[in-house]
Amino acid sequence: DRKSEKFQTWPIPSEMNKANTQVNMTSPWNIAVDGKVWSQNNGFAGIHRIDLKTGRWETWEPFKASPQGHNIYDVVADSKNNAYFTDIGREHVGRIDAKTGEITMFATPTKDSGPRRGMMDDQDRLWFGEYRANAIAMFDTKSSEFKEWKLPLGWANPYDVTVDKNGHAWIVGLPLRAPISTPTARYTNSAWALLPPSESSQRYDKRHLVPFGEFVPPLFQWFVQRMQIPLGDFARGAAQQPPLQWRGQRIAVNICFEDLFGEELARDFQQPDAAPTLLLNLSNLAWFGDTVAIHQHLQIARMRSIEFQIPTIRATNTGATVVIDHQGRVVRSMPGQTRGVLLAEVQGREGVTPYAAGVGLLECDGRPSFPQILGVDLRHVDSVVPLNKYVGPGTLDDLDDDSVFL
Repeated sequence: DRKSEKFQTWPIPSEMNKANTQVNMTSPWNIAVDGKVWSQNNGFAGIHRIDLKTGRWETWEPFKASPQGHNIYDVVADSKNNAYFTDIGREHVGRIDAKTGEITMFATPTKDSGPRRGMMDDQDRLWFGEYRANAIAMFDTKSSEFKEWKLPLGWANPYDVTVDKNGHAWIVGLPLRAPISTPTARYTNSAWALLPPSESSQRYDKRHLVPFGEFVPPLFQWFVQRMQIPLGDFARGAAQQPPLQWRGQRIAVNICFEDLFGEELARDFQQPDAAPTLLLNLSNLAWFGDTVAIHQHLQIARMRSIEFQIPTIRATNTGATVVIDHQGRVVRSMPGQTRGVLLAEVQGREGVTPYAAGVGLLECDGRPSFPQILGVDLRHVDSVVPLNKYVGPGTLDDLDDDSVFL
């Protein structure tokens, strides 16, 4: 209970608490129907239901008669609190009637699809990842019909599905197989745009890699091999990659601290008609905690918006998740170390600044060039605050929207 900050537990009865018991999924979403909660038991492919008022447990073992290969991964309740479970071991979705306890099995169109984690939408349609079929699927619980969508990448192993009824595109960060790979660098650190089925997916591959974190520098492979560290190299993304296209906008993606290198981002602005209209930064900054690094990275992103005169959207797991306008001002933000969603309207902008044109043309192999030093238009920088004046970690609210760290 978040208000009282107290836990309440319902222990599994001893006769059900076997040596292989592993309860790791629950479905309390429609508890208001009958006061009962469904749970899955991965240890012996079982489903539990507990009456929270009486503490009574019930158990179903759908595959007890033929257990070979079957295993239940997830359990999800519909609006009537009927249970639907996924059989990751084979290709089945099962239904347990909340009133009668009757079990009904449904086979996916693709054999051995490996249904994994799922969710129920407001139309009582079960969406789930088909882990071995390289697809996502929808099971209409009213018509008992399946629909599958194959993924464009042949090895993606979709784990989960979330449904957006508004037609928004979702962009996720994950390793993808490199377009051009080597024996030691077969994958890229990438952003993948998941678009509606009528459109092709798009990707961006990180091009500026972190030594030891994303690749092993020359002459250090012997150390990694001797220490038996399971560390491989990511392949580098192409130096110039087309922006992601979405609703008339051209979105230039960068990952983590790639936005530190303005001269590399400037490469994308060499063709004015195809130049980005928005910058999008995806960052995992959890290892920095609530330190000055979070705020420093925000200031870096603000400088990029000033240099290129286009907005920046930053999506992070711990902060700072913000929207920055074309003049480097933070116009919307979400508190750090907080789970939530930041909603904002962003207006893309066209055009190429002298900085983008000059630096992008003269930058070579990632080395700083002379225009990079002189290219910042300081007329758009309202105040420059020395980094050594920063005191304490603070929060984003402590920062003036017009201050810029250099």
